[in-house]
Amino acid sequence: MHLVIMAFGSRGDVQPYVALGRGLKAAGHGVTVAALDDYEGLVRGAGLEFFSLGFRMADMQLDTFQAALDSGRNTVQAVLDLLRSARPVMTGMMQRQVEIARQANALIASLIAIIPAQPCAEKFGIPYLVAVLQPLGQTRAFPSPVFPVDLPQMGALNWLTHRFEEQIFALPTWPMANHFRRRYLDLPPIRPLTYPYTQINGQAVPWLHAYSPAVVPHPADWPAFRHVTGYWTLPPDESWQPPAALVRFLDSGSQPVYVGFGSMAMQDNPARLALVIEALVRAGQRGVLAVRPGETAGRDLPETIYPLTESCPHEWLFPKMAAIVHHGGAGTTGAGLRSGAPSIVVPFMGDQPFWASRVAALGAGPQPIPHRQLTAGRLAYAIRVAVEHEAIRERAAALGERLRAEDGVGNAVRVVDAILKPGS
Repeated sequence: MHLVIMAFGSRGDVQPYVALGRGLKAAGHGVTVAALDDYEGLVRGAGLEFFSLGFRMADMQLDTFQAALDSGRNTVQAVLDLLRSARPVMTGMMQRQVEIARQANALIASLIAIIPAQPCAEKFGIPYLVAVLQPLGQTRAFPSPVFPVDLPQMGALNWLTHRFEEQIFALPTWPMANHFRRRYLDLPPIRPLTYPYTQINGQAVPWLHAYSPAVVPHPADWPAFRHVTGYWTLPPDESWQPPAALVRFLDSGSQPVYVGFGSMAMQDNPARLALVIEALVRAGQRGVLAVRPGETAGRDLPETIYPLTESCPHEWLFPKMAAIVHHGGAGTTGAGLRSGAPSIVVPFMGDQPFWASRVAALGAGPQPIPHRQLTAGRLAYAIRVAVEHEAIRERAAALGERLRAEDGVGNAVRVVDAILKPGS
């Protein structure tokens, strides 16, 4: 059976789907990953077929989006503006996805990719699964991970936040989805005020959730078609070698603290970069600072701080750290927890505050610091707590050991096979 995985997003978003694809290929499936051109090497390096969506990450205007958030703009409004500005890119990618969907026996779609995946599956009469990195889905157990307001956690209120999240996603995409359905697939339009992307002919579509139930337990009120599998991780690339300068730095002293904010990086924000450097110095800790090439040009970095400009697998680097400071993306949070090192989360947007709260609730790190409240003093204090607090270090280590023992990809492959090959 030939499966097409529609994976849209940054590298941290795409990599888990590549890991899933690798597991599905090992189980005997043909696998094509449809993604942005930036990740062709990642996909082909895992032995999978690559299908270009016709664009690169730079085309998504995320720098403008981040600038809006940094200026204090409302997160929901910023997301709506991003969807409007990125509509030509999204439309172009959706056209490309029709082409590859025609060649598939089944589709697996990431969150944004459900907009074209659902009607393609409907049109071509093929199975379709949703695969996400977050606990999205109506429940009374916890609020939606992308709800923009921090509310008291109560059963009915939690459930309403998930309904709100669905509408926030559905309303701005509704006209684009209907245009796509009519023009490219000759399908009838969908109604507004509905969330149609997860049903076909009135039947619920199966969901795969790529995180550990040890991090977010499976809600008792979720239906049977939602499967929490564990994290999807790639095995180490045996051909990859760490930079010699980094190895020398790691061997030259105590375990350092990693600081990196992924796609929320410190580019064009010299004040944030200076703040992080000051915090590491004030905490008395060595640091590995993830930056873009040239980002520290003109700065006299202390010898205790290594500027990491090269790509470095989190699975290799994070276990060597005393603590990990990051933005709380789903993939980075999972890698941090699996490493067994305490995490200090500085959330910016989207689902990041949710993951930050989970890290603190699990006792695997100190309380998060929202990025607008980030100061050198607060970060230095959080670093000292993470490095010196014995109970936090023990809980983080124990959780990491448990997560490393899970087989998230294997669990997901077994679910996919049971859905696509019932009775086999």
